[in-house]
Amino acid sequence: MKKSCPNGQIYRCNACKKLHLEYGNLGLDFPSPEKLVEFKSYLKTVHANHFEHEVKSNNQRRKLLIPFANMPVKLLLSDTEIVELIDLLNDFMDLLSRSEYTGSNFKNSQLAWDLSKFTLN
Repeated sequence: MKKSCPNGQIYRCNACKKLHLEYGNLGLDFPSPEKLVEFKSYLKTVHANHFEHEVKSNNQRRKLLIPFANMPVKLLLSDTEIVELIDLLNDFMDLLSRSEYTGSNFKNSQLAWDLSKFTLN
């Protein structure tokens, strides 16, 4: 299962069962759909111009600085890139929830409901 956009892709690895997100030159692994949902929620909060006002005066093309907790890493995105990334995650979560509903190994129906709520936003 895989979704892609011009700057990246997200897929579930059949070997390790993790969700792998590649965006720009960054790679992130999520051990579960719940962690992906948390990441998407965080991105949506950031997209609400939380960080853009803090760095508006800088000369960098990418104004949204997204820090990662407990890590000296920041994801730098333009407004267009964060919209693209959120759309990619929405599309993948929609695909994931539909495939899990139709058969395979969705053990937690509450998670399916949570995923569907996030894809509607």
